[in-house]
Amino acid sequence: MTTQEIHFVDPSEKELELLLRQCAVVILQRENADDFLAWFRKHAVSMAPHFFQRFASDADELRSFISAFSRHIWDQTPLPGNHYLPRPLPELQPDACCPCDSKRNFQDCCAKAAHAEVSMFFLSMLPHVLDALSPQQFADLPYSELPPEGLGFVAETWMEQGRVLDVVKLLEGLFAHIDQLDERSEHCFNSLLACYDRLGNAQQKARMIEIGLAAANLKLRSAVMQRQCCILIDSKEYAKAWVLFETLRQLVPDDPALPHLEVSMLIGQGDHERAQNRARFWLEHLTFNHSEEKITLLEFFEAVANGESQHADENGKQ
Repeated sequence: MTTQEIHFVDPSEKELELLLRQCAVVILQRENADDFLAWFRKHAVSMAPHFFQRFASDADELRSFISAFSRHIWDQTPLPGNHYLPRPLPELQPDACCPCDSKRNFQDCCAKAAHAEVSMFFLSMLPHVLDALSPQQFADLPYSELPPEGLGFVAETWMEQGRVLDVVKLLEGLFAHIDQLDERSEHCFNSLLACYDRLGNAQQKARMIEIGLAAANLKLRSAVMQRQCCILIDSKEYAKAWVLFETLRQLVPDDPALPHLEVSMLIGQGDHERAQNRARFWLEHLTFNHSEEKITLLEFFEAVANGESQHADENGKQ
């Protein structure tokens, strides 16, 4: 896999990124927890000095944090030898030997200075694990063992780093098994289409949409159909878009995304009066809770109903 330098404002963030990348390399060499923990104790501080200074004010506190953080990294790392699932370490008992290598019991050592900061770290080690794989391992990825949500996070991370071709390679492998996927793969599908847009590859994008339209999972297939509706509107193929929309209404009549799609399509084809009327209709007939997604939808319909179709359309595309 190719890599690209990541630019951070805080040097400790860059240090952490490089440290985690090397952690994945070390872990995958033998997938042995003791070997990794020993390596981490020896090398981590020298690789990320600014990062560790943020969490330790003296030697004992530093030793405690290193111990807790190394175990946290191990516990979050998907292991190829374990079907790409983590193999968490057992919970430490009070009378166990402290893993910080102090030779004292855990209750007399690091248990007294438990680091709440460690549990607050959201770590996705999957991007680093995938980077550490050999080309053959990457080519043979068992996609059925990888969570789509995790792959979606990897895709998002790599796209932010400009690694568009790597995302395409990863996700094309996923959608080669479209019959095995469900709605959890929708984010990955949208990310792959976005990559094709960045690459200017309209032909591959059209081919992938055709693959998505054949998905066995109804929710995934309907999500692809909705995306296709928007593409048809953008290309001013309104008749085809509305035929597809009617098919959607028959397949998934209760899909909460359809009202938004309907009004967006009317705006897209310039029928602002009808869009305004439909927005008023949905404001009267839909039930809105206080989730962020529903609040955004409510604001969209209110803007359209008040004759602010252009403003609402711009917000809906963000």
